[in-house]
Amino acid sequence: MLWMKTRTYKELGFIASLLFYTASISVAEDAVLPRIESAECVSEQLRAAGADCYLFFGEENRDKPNGTLVKLPVAVIAPNTEAGNPDPLFFFPGGPGVTPMYDFSWIRADAGNRTVVLIDHRGMLHAKPSLACPGRTISPYQNHLSPVIVSTLDTKERLRMHAETVENCYEKMVSEGIDVTRYNEYEISRDVEEIRQLLGYAKINIYGYSTGGGSIISYLRYFPNSVRTIVLGAPWFGEYRNRPAIDEFYTIKQSFTDILGRCVSEDLRCRELIPDWYYEIDRARRMLDEKPFSTTIRNQEGKSVTLTFDGVALMGRIYTDFEGIYTKLPNVLSRVQKQDYSALDEFFGTDQWQQVSIDDYDYYTQYGYYLAHICGDMGTNRPTKADVMAMLDREPALLAFEDNKICAWWGADGSVPPEHNTRFDSDVPGLSLHGEVDVCCTTRWGNYVARTMPNLQVVELSGLGHMLGWSAESEGECRVKLISSFLDNPMTKAEDDCMDDVPLGPWEFE
Repeated sequence: MLWMKTRTYKELGFIASLLFYTASISVAEDAVLPRIESAECVSEQLRAAGADCYLFFGEENRDKPNGTLVKLPVAVIAPNTEAGNPDPLFFFPGGPGVTPMYDFSWIRADAGNRTVVLIDHRGMLHAKPSLACPGRTISPYQNHLSPVIVSTLDTKERLRMHAETVENCYEKMVSEGIDVTRYNEYEISRDVEEIRQLLGYAKINIYGYSTGGGSIISYLRYFPNSVRTIVLGAPWFGEYRNRPAIDEFYTIKQSFTDILGRCVSEDLRCRELIPDWYYEIDRARRMLDEKPFSTTIRNQEGKSVTLTFDGVALMGRIYTDFEGIYTKLPNVLSRVQKQDYSALDEFFGTDQWQQVSIDDYDYYTQYGYYLAHICGDMGTNRPTKADVMAMLDREPALLAFEDNKICAWWGADGSVPPEHNTRFDSDVPGLSLHGEVDVCCTTRWGNYVARTMPNLQVVELSGLGHMLGWSAESEGECRVKLISSFLDNPMTKAEDDCMDDVPLGPWEFE
């Protein structure tokens, strides 16, 4: 039984540590690396779940060890029954950098009758060092109400604000003695492999959500013999991350149009509102560029603050919140074209505006980790400042789209092998799930990997977005069924009869 096996390894590790220190009492406390020790759980949720919690100690730079360590919290959560399966599910979080240590009930559901292993990877919230940026985060990608977007309409000033945040964050990391080049998917893979060995698991199932999908692809690349299966949930891969942002923007923009086309085909009112659905977003954007929408709100101190929204802000809102606002688009787009802005306060959610501090934001993720991760994974493929400026000249809306372009202002290439972002072949069975209204990570991502992973099944779930229904039990039923059944029988076709259970809409009209 796995729950007994887990505790056995824990006890054996403790006995081995006693024997070692008895024989070598003069050895420094941190001399044995890598190692794992029992530790307090980092959240009440883990304690309530009866998790066995550990702290992993490893080298920050394995190639040139200098005494700098990374310390990573690890949680092992046994299945709900004693007759668990012998191969655990290791979860790789997205964000990148969103800690799984608080809300993991959906991961346990997906795992079925398997032990779940959670890790705050190097640089994340509960890891040491934890890569927090100084001051306030103003990434336009993380929040469509970011000051980068709503406080000015000048493209160069917007870019300056964002680039300054990135440069300051990098300088803070370096000043703290952190080797930021070592916080990437390659090093994460090596950490996880050492943790797997220390916990005593022969083979593991690896489950990556969003950018965690890229992390498990890296792990499979470097440690193929350790993997039984892979599960990709709304994955975002390094290979696509390296593509020019302008190419990705227009590819994703097509997804907006496809959903509007669905509305037109399903509802006569929609066709009356946006008969030329191919052009409606561009027309509304053009109107907002010619006549921006402004509104005045009061901040926490009671002072008046003016927020201004142009076409860039519109594109940012559609991209970052598509699954939550796509049903409003036919009505909003048609009204904007008539210069009727009465629905825009609600559409842009201006009542939610606040200057979120980095401390508040870091309750969920570390922006410094985010930057080190996405920029580091590029290796030498980072864009130059000239690349970014040229793309923004052609497409200013890139300001509100994914942060990878800003890596031109991150101070160093990540330390990854040359093959880190090249494709590779694998016959390991896999399942790749995608939401129909997830404009970030459509089925093209899974289909791309399937070209060299013949045993990867790609499934699209109707009506679901990037979260694949994890926050709504009824909407997540199909995801749970697909993943748990796949883990039990990975070479059998996934039971995808539920993939159309969640409908689109309902569309909102006035």
